[in-house]
Amino acid sequence: MHFADDNIAKPNTMTQTRVRLWNVDEYHRMLETGIITVDERVELIGDNSHR
Repeated sequence: MHFADDNIAKPNTMTQTRVRLWNVDEYHRMLETGIITVDERVELIGDNSHR
């Protein structure tokens, strides 16, 4: 049974996202193997460990 408000977001729900950090070689391998494509949106975050 479905109710009209089943698809409405609940005000107190939170979404958790797991973050996985990749190095440049892993990123290029994912492109080569088709795990991700050049058309997909990815966010590249700089590495601050060299400061």
